[in-house]
Amino acid sequence: NKGTTLDILYPRNISYARGVHLLVPIAKALKSAGLDFRIKLLGSSIKEIGGGKYEAALFREIKSAGLEGYFVSLGRVAHEQMSQHFADS
Repeated sequence: NKGTTLDILYPRNISYARGVHLLVPIAKALKSAGLDFRIKLLGSSIKEIGGGKYEAALFREIKSAGLEGYFVSLGRVAHEQMSQHFADS
């Protein structure tokens, strides 16, 4: 629908194993297609195993591509709140 924002969830820890490296290319493709979208990041890096580098790389790439307005980082979300985020998307 025209004027409808597509909410896309990334409900994962931020790591390459979880596909985080695909988010910016996907966002670029959606933007090029003229879609109104928002990618919600539900999770964060696992800092205990050095995962902060993946989170930092993601936000650098988002900024470098000029896509800041297309991403919303909600950090860690309580398990009982997840169903509402899925329903809203």
